[in-house]
Amino acid sequence: ACVRIQPISTATEALGINILRRTLSGPSWIVAPRVAIQSVLSKEERLSDAAFSMYTKGHFDCVVCRSDSREPLFAVEFDGFGHERPLQAERDRLKNLFCMAAGLPLLRLNTADLIPHDRVSILEWLSQALIDWLDRLEDEEDEPLDQGFEPPRDADDGFELDDDGPIFESEHPFPANAVVVERLLRQYGISTGSPLSEPSGLPRIVMDSSSGNSRYVLNIRWPGRRSFEEGPASELVVTELDFTVHDRTRAIHA
Repeated sequence: ACVRIQPISTATEALGINILRRTLSGPSWIVAPRVAIQSVLSKEERLSDAAFSMYTKGHFDCVVCRSDSREPLFAVEFDGFGHERPLQAERDRLKNLFCMAAGLPLLRLNTADLIPHDRVSILEWLSQALIDWLDRLEDEEDEPLDQGFEPPRDADDGFELDDDGPIFESEHPFPANAVVVERLLRQYGISTGSPLSEPSGLPRIVMDSSSGNSRYVLNIRWPGRRSFEEGPASELVVTELDFTVHDRTRAIHA
C-alpha cells in the first residue's frame, strides 16, 4: 500500500493544545485543533490566487470557541522551524491579513512560549488574559465580533496596532514580570522605568522601580516598530518590543 498512518499534529502543536485544554478546562470552551480557515472566516470579496489558495487549503493550528455559541474567539498558530523561509513567511502573512480584516485575534507562538517561566507559560497567560479582555470589549460594545471579512485589496496594505495594546499589557501583566524586575534590580542594579526624554546631565527617569537608586534603567516600548503583518504578531495581543538601557544621563544600549 502507498499510504500510512501519521501523527495528526506536530509535537509543538500537541503540547500547545494540551496547555490550552488544561487552561480552558470545563464545558464552556471548545479547543479545536487544525480547523480549516474557510470554516472560521467567510469571505465577502474576490481573493487573489495566492490568497484564495490559502483561504481554501489553509488551516489554523488551533481555534478556541465558546461551546454554547461555537463562535471562534481567537486562533492560535504554533510557529516551529521553517517559518522564516520566504514561502512560509508569505503564507503566514496572508493568514495574518485574513485575521486582521475579520477582527479575529491571532496568537503566533513559538516553542519557547510553551515553556513555563516562574511556573506559568506565555500561552497560559495570553489565552486567559485575552478571553478576559474580549469579554470586556463585548460588554462595552454589546455586540459579537464580526465573522465576515473584507480582505485588503493590496497585500502590502499595512495598519497601525490598536491603541488598546498598552492598556491590555498594563491590565494583564505577565505574572513572571514582577519576579524578573526584582531579580534585575537585586542582581544587576537595573531597574525598570521610562526612557530619557532627551540627552541631559540631569536624571529624567519617570516611574522608576528603584525610586531613583539604581545605576541603570531598562525601558521597554510596546508595541515596537514592526507592523502586525510583518512580524510574529497578533493585532490585539503581542508584537515585538523596542528596549533601551540608560544610565540616567544617556542611552547606552538599544
